[in-house]
Amino acid sequence: MQVTKKTKALLQSVFNDKDFAELLKGGATVFLLKILGMVLGYAIMLYITNNFGAKDYGAYAFSIVLLNILIIFPRFGLDNSLVRIITAINEEGNYRHIKSVLFKACLIVLLVSVLIVSIGLIFKDQFIEFIDSEGLKENYTYVLYTLIPFSLLVIIFATFQSYKNSSLFILFKFTLVNVFFISLLLVFKAFGIDKPLFSIYFYATLLTFVFGLLFFLKKLKNISRKPDEIKVAYVTNYDFKKIISISTPMLFAGSFLFIISWIDIIMIQLYMEDYEVGLYSVAQKISVLSSIFLFSINAIATPKFAELFASQKIEELGSVVRKSTKLIFYSTAPLLIVLVVFSDFVLGLNGDEFINAKTVLILLCIGQFIGSISGSVGYIMQMTNNQKLFQRVVFFSGILNLTLNFILIPIYGINGAAISTMTTIILTNISLVIIIKRKLGFWTFYLPFNKLS
Repeated sequence: MQVTKKTKALLQSVFNDKDFAELLKGGATVFLLKILGMVLGYAIMLYITNNFGAKDYGAYAFSIVLLNILIIFPRFGLDNSLVRIITAINEEGNYRHIKSVLFKACLIVLLVSVLIVSIGLIFKDQFIEFIDSEGLKENYTYVLYTLIPFSLLVIIFATFQSYKNSSLFILFKFTLVNVFFISLLLVFKAFGIDKPLFSIYFYATLLTFVFGLLFFLKKLKNISRKPDEIKVAYVTNYDFKKIISISTPMLFAGSFLFIISWIDIIMIQLYMEDYEVGLYSVAQKISVLSSIFLFSINAIATPKFAELFASQKIEELGSVVRKSTKLIFYSTAPLLIVLVVFSDFVLGLNGDEFINAKTVLILLCIGQFIGSISGSVGYIMQMTNNQKLFQRVVFFSGILNLTLNFILIPIYGINGAAISTMTTIILTNISLVIIIKRKLGFWTFYLPFNKLS
């Protein structure tokens, strides 16, 4: 009876805490949609590995990596900078200026993506010869075609995140493209239609963009109807120069975060074969299962960080950060333990050959654990006007990851790539935790029974 009373009191205190309740309830909505997207993503992985094998999955995985390389510049850091800019404009009450900002952002994305696609088509033969991947030869053109709708989707889901519309944010960032992709794979198979894997991914992205555009235009219409309520003496004019000045550090930070995330697969492809890329890619995809919780909570917390910093409520910001890290820890740690303990079984679902990536999975899970106890360090830096410092930290982390991969992959193969990524993740997160403490005055990490948490 006493235990029941204590439990009820604990739950009541949680839901009476406005910030904690917002993170928990909003994160739960995002979690459900995110988990649907991830389940479909793993269904796609199982479908490809079981029907085509490690080699073809490796070629597909590398094509996804290439798409993520190409999108760095068209995205231009706008996926994060728009959250900050739109939040700041709403704080000022200059609502109608948001439409102008979004138009400028779309123009930047469209011009840069068209330029990159044009360059990619002109130098197509030279690039394919340099990479020397049979799978990439049939996917390359479709990767380029996918870039434009994929880039414009960034503006769409960033807008929804800015307005804390977490359901549409996660739907268009992750879930819907997987819904269309798995559906088209099954339809094409049922009708005996033989198409390159990435051509089907292109069609899925295009359909996602069309649906996203409809919701985006409806949102713009609602924004246009809202009358201005200017709350400050001076409103900020977000012209092209201002948008670019805020976005550029986030662009470079995003570039080096990408290096940390994907350089291992790129270098495995350069040193080894599609088979090893397939093994490593599956282990990597499984290890980031835990990131579903991190992403779900960050989707809600990021605009909250920007809002509190814009209002200079630093103490409250620290409180929200600690609560979000606590949620991330307790949701992530159990899953990581399961993945490590049952690594043979989890990897074996893709085929017995994938058990060879067991060490890779364990090392990457260790890195994910350190990331989970550190909190949303990257988003905190970018939402608190520390994007340039964050850019420098990530730059050195990217160089470290590149160097370690260069040294370790020729010696230890895919295990060397995993050691490189784990080491980089740990050092990056520890550095950012210390920097945030010095800059903002609070610790972001969480460990049970730790007095600083």
